[in-house]
Order: sequence, then structure tokens, then C-alpha cells
Amino acid sequence: MASLPGAAGTWYHGGIPGLKRGQKILPPAVTGALSCADKRLGAPAAEQAKIDAVHDANVVYLAASLQDARLWAALAPAYGGRNRGGDLYEVTPDGPLAPDPDYLPGDGGSVTCCSATIVRVVERRVPRPSPEAVAALWAAAR
Repeated sequence: MASLPGAAGTWYHGGIPGLKRGQKILPPAVTGALSCADKRLGAPAAEQAKIDAVHDANVVYLAASLQDARLWAALAPAYGGRNRGGDLYEVTPDGPLAPDPDYLPGDGGSVTCCSATIVRVVERRVPRPSPEAVAALWAAAR
């Protein structure tokens, strides 16, 4: 595998709340935890097929951007409450990094790995973005 841009930099993960420094973040296939992709369970088959094509429950997703990971934390399944999001962590990958095939090719801003270790908790219970904030994110991505 070629070296990924930012591979030696800081990585973030937004997901399940309540983890602590030193704990491992493992893939949903290992832990049974719900992911953002699982929130679409019960969706029409065509929509679920699109989600399944870009989400791999056997890996952990990391972001080079704090803001990208913060969004994923905000979208994490609401464990224990209607509007309670996930937590945002700074992490160290535990193995080789691979590009996220659903992200910008060659950018290196989103990668996958087998697991990650939490270096610090950046933010607890990241709130859901407002519809205006989501619209702004979509506009910035285009």
C-alpha cells in the first residue's frame, strides 16, 4: 500500500459515546454497535444497497479533519436520548491505514484501519446539526 497523505498526522473518530482515553475503537462487526449506516435499516432496498456499497462494518473510519469527525459524532445513533449524539475522539490507528473508497480519491482525509486507540476525548455528546448547518455543509462540499 502506498503511503497515505497525513498518515503520520492527527486522526479523529466520531462515534459511540462514553469511551475513555486508552480504550480501543473496534469495528461495528466486532462490537455489534450501531453505526450511522445502521440508522437506515428498514430503508427501501435500493437505498440500503447504496449505503452497504460504501460502508464496511469490518473497519474503523478515521478523519484527518476535526470538523469531519465532529459531524460523524453528531450523526451517531442516539444512545439514551432523542437528540444525544456520539462523542468525538482523537485517536491513534492500531494498524495500517487504507483509503476510504467513498471519500475523495487520493485525498487521504478519510481512511480506514482495523482499530484505533483513544488518545483523548475531544467532545462529549456532540449535538445534532440544525437543518441550516446541514445545508451549509452540503453547500461547502459542492
